[in-house]
Amino acid sequence: MTAAGSTVRALTCPSCGGTIALRAAGVSVNLICEHCGTTLDATDPDVKIMAQAASAMGQPEISLGARGVIDGTQWEVVGYLERSDGEGLWSEYLLFNPYIGYAFLLDDGNRFSLGRLLDRLPGAGRFGLNFEGDEYGKFGAAYGTWVKFVVGEFYWRVAVGEQVRVTDYVRPGKMLSCEENDGERTWTLLTMLDRGVAET
Repeated sequence: MTAAGSTVRALTCPSCGGTIALRAAGVSVNLICEHCGTTLDATDPDVKIMAQAASAMGQPEISLGARGVIDGTQWEVVGYLERSDGEGLWSEYLLFNPYIGYAFLLDDGNRFSLGRLLDRLPGAGRFGLNFEGDEYGKFGAAYGTWVKFVVGEFYWRVAVGEQVRVTDYVRPGKMLSCEENDGERTWTLLTMLDRGVAET
């Protein structure tokens, strides 16, 4: 992913006065200031403050606004978060393409995977689940994760401390991941990328 110019809406953070960019206007609901970490309401024309920053800001290795092509599609990094399950820590970059929508670039510290939300449920398989003719086996027990750091804009109201319960199903090079909280359940298909396809 490389940094590039972008047609964005420039805003001023009402908390710190820093200039921030709204890259997916009309779609994003949360915007976390990259200068001070304040959470803003991206659906409000005046981007009102939802929550003040709780900790010092870090910087993602791939900067917000960076663009790159993965599997023939150009993506722009609009959001970044770090999650933990109590044992490990990984990074998730929220990617946006105005014609396709959103995807996730997951960095586990060793390899990158590209994640796309599913618009239909996997079916029952012989050893776990079946999706588009591929069999996926359950990988360990369900586990809890929580957000440790977040910056950028998102299509859901994400915040530090947000928790989900995750169940993974795998096959070579791919993983189906089910995330659940009190209000919803989502499925994501993650495809491991070849080395060099995405780099920091």
